Amino acid sequence: MQLGVLYREQRRADDAEPLLHGALDASRRVHGVEARQTLDAMDELAQVHMARENYTEGERLEAQALQVARRTLGEDDPATITYMNNLSYVYSLQKRATEAKPLYEAAFPIMCRVWGDEHPYTLETRGNLARMMGEEGRFGAGEAEFKAILEIKRRVLGDSHAHTVNILIDLADIHELQGRPADAAAAYEQVLAIRRRV
Repeated sequence: MQLGVLYREQRRADDAEPLLHGALDASRRVHGVEARQTLDAMDELAQVHMARENYTEGERLEAQALQVARRTLGEDDPATITYMNNLSYVYSLQKRATEAKPLYEAAFPIMCRVWGDEHPYTLETRGNLARMMGEEGRFGAGEAEFKAILEIKRRVLGDSHAHTVNILIDLADIHELQGRPADAAAAYEQVLAIRRRV
């Protein structure tokens, strides 16, 4: 399975998919359909399908992994939280915010409790919720969330880290949505200055 994961991470979906299909089939035979190894293989294969924009299959696999994980591992297990977040992401990619948002909202407090407020996955989910706030027209709330996330990422990762820069871009985007071009331009200029340095 590890070679398939490596290929997926390298964006080599054509190479990853058959290996991950094989790993999933083998894990089902050896460990059973409810084993963590099987659920992880399902999740990895779902990620390949999402990368190929085959959202229907990615969603099916993530939903199945989440259903089994909730029953066998419990809500607070890191694997369950990951599958919940990944299923939310599949919905988001399909512009299905009404299905994504409840899962993000359910995952976020569990992530805070299990991993802490500053864990990268917790911050990623918090950022996804902030984006949804902007999409809903709740610009002030979204902006406040992005500013809080940006402060944490600057402190933990530094100003030049890609994840920090991405949140700065999100902040600029929400300023644009608010009709604040000067604030958006200032944030984009910070991004440009960082990218020139790095």
